[in-house]
Amino acid sequence: MIVSYGSPYRVVPARQGAYDRAVRTFRREHPEFRKDVDRVVRYVTRRGLPMRAPHVEDSRGERLGRASTIPRALSMAATGTADVIVFSGRAAAQDYLENAGDNAYRYGRAVLSYGVPTRVIPADREIYQRVLRRILG
Repeated sequence: MIVSYGSPYRVVPARQGAYDRAVRTFRREHPEFRKDVDRVVRYVTRRGLPMRAPHVEDSRGERLGRASTIPRALSMAATGTADVIVFSGRAAAQDYLENAGDNAYRYGRAVLSYGVPTRVIPADREIYQRVLRRILG
């Protein structure tokens, strides 16, 4: 796993050590998830280190999309508020819901994720859920 700060740097050199330490700590403390980029991003973010618009790339440097980091996810629409993740089936969506570290809602094989930390206030969640149900039927 490589932590890249971009070129030009998007993280000042004085703060880069904090990111490196957070990633090393996660990988040491959670060996079963050491290659799970999505969990690493959440871990680093929870430590107060901004992770804006993370991207996963293959060995050729091609961006795979965020859904590629989630087991059995087919596609994902990420926004500044709620994200919608579509899974291969209902069981995969339910597995995500039961094991994810975010606040989320499942409808069929789609999951509405409110993020970590939560980006949608509890009073507005029912509106998001109602719209998802209406769209998916």
